[in-house]
Amino acid sequence: MDTTVESPRALYTGTLADGARVFHSVPYCRFPEPFGPAEELPKEPAEPAEVDARRARPEAVALTLAAPESARFGSDLPVVVFIHGGAYHEGSHEDFDMGVLARRGVVGVSIDYRLDAQGFVRFHDDEPDRYRGVDDCLTALKWLQREIEHFGGDPGNITLAGQSAGAGICLWLTRTDHYQGLFRRVWALSPAFPRVPFDKRKGTLRRIQGTPVTRRHFTRRLERHPRALARGMRRFRSRYFHDLALGPAPFDAHELAEVPVLVSCTRDELYNESTTARIDRAGFGGFAVKVAHALFGLQVPAGSYLDAVAGTDPDRPLARLAGDAMIRRWAAETAEHAAGPVWLMELTGTKNQPAVHCDDLPLIFGPGTGPQGGPEAHGDHLLGLLLDYARTGEPGWPAHRRPERQAVRIDRDSGERTGVSDPLRAVRLAFQRPRWR
Repeated sequence: MDTTVESPRALYTGTLADGARVFHSVPYCRFPEPFGPAEELPKEPAEPAEVDARRARPEAVALTLAAPESARFGSDLPVVVFIHGGAYHEGSHEDFDMGVLARRGVVGVSIDYRLDAQGFVRFHDDEPDRYRGVDDCLTALKWLQREIEHFGGDPGNITLAGQSAGAGICLWLTRTDHYQGLFRRVWALSPAFPRVPFDKRKGTLRRIQGTPVTRRHFTRRLERHPRALARGMRRFRSRYFHDLALGPAPFDAHELAEVPVLVSCTRDELYNESTTARIDRAGFGGFAVKVAHALFGLQVPAGSYLDAVAGTDPDRPLARLAGDAMIRRWAAETAEHAAGPVWLMELTGTKNQPAVHCDDLPLIFGPGTGPQGGPEAHGDHLLGLLLDYARTGEPGWPAHRRPERQAVRIDRDSGERTGVSDPLRAVRLAFQRPRWR
């Protein structure tokens, strides 16, 4: 069944099902050039546009929005904006069912952004610390400030959440040089950033693509040889198996604005990553850590790190190092140095069924969400946590403060909460580093 929402700028036609009004793949900006800045839609068009939002278009850079059936202008419902992950080179705003949120009384929005080269390759004339993919999300948040009231949402009560690369974007938008008051709080689930800024990898990309890394040359390559560009980007990413090849960097939590942040990670983030798991199973994990510790950015001797994590799982040291280096270190740094109130949560599993990357997603959006291949947890305890956080501004346990560094562990399968002190101590100390600047 069709449903419509009208604002001074557009008439949106979506679908109504199971108590949720869903508007798929709504455009929030224009892209005059593929490698140029996004352009906001007219704030006062000559006449309202007609937007057919009944069909999902996952290939588009757009947003999908879901509101309770009863929501109207003036309902002032909490708004949850979710940014998908995908290592900054894949994923879509249609990856998640926003109706899950709408049926629980909040307005849910999933926003997309330009990926890979179009979103995260930097050129010589780019502003410092700006990335087109991140700024796309900023443009979407500006659109929401103008339009979300007409869908029943409160523009002054937006919770920005994201997972993996999406969590990285959430935190980057919280930097003092990016934050514009467009959201009230953040939940960063397993945030992921490159350890090395793109400028140090620019030469590698230039050699692989066989063209200067400039806006003009990459635009020409996209127009004339799109497959060659995509093939070159795949080769570029494969060079950095130990890190994310692209994305905003370097991340420094000292630069965050005074915004409430809930940051979480899974205990065994990259245990399912095939290469590290295979080396660990062969019994060479400890040796590999000693050989590659500098490659993963360890700031302590390999032996000290192995001793520190032996109590957690002595059988999978390389997989643990990969997860700590690529994800858990950023959660630890955020909890340690964020300027505003910060809460830390760790999702746990069992030795036989560890809690790995993306295990949090089905606990919010339902079974079948996220990558396949591992045991899937069931329940909606993280959805309940998200709703409580969006409505009250607090997750329900003490904030993370020095020296206690209080946090909570949540069992993936039962949802049971256990208060702990400094659960990421080994990670925090292993990757503690001098300030970038």
